[in-house]
Amino acid sequence: MGKKHKNFVVFLDVDGVLNTRTTVQQTPKGYQGIDDARVEVLAKTISKFGGADIVLSSDWKELEPTGEDYRYLVSSSPDMA
Repeated sequence: MGKKHKNFVVFLDVDGVLNTRTTVQQTPKGYQGIDDARVEVLAKTISKFGGADIVLSSDWKELEPTGEDYRYLVSSSPDMA
């Protein structure tokens, strides 16, 4: 098992990391979604180092927290708790 970090934070741009031009998943409003396989790789990698906080950066930051696409993004994020 990897070394545990007390204050490990991953800053991540969603587009091109958690999805690509070939990603078939879509948000509720029809935009390119999150690729579950890429989320799994990210989750396993972070878990290997004892967990971390994830800060997502994207054009998605403009979404309203009550909107369908926002809820989709949050539900697709790996649970590192």
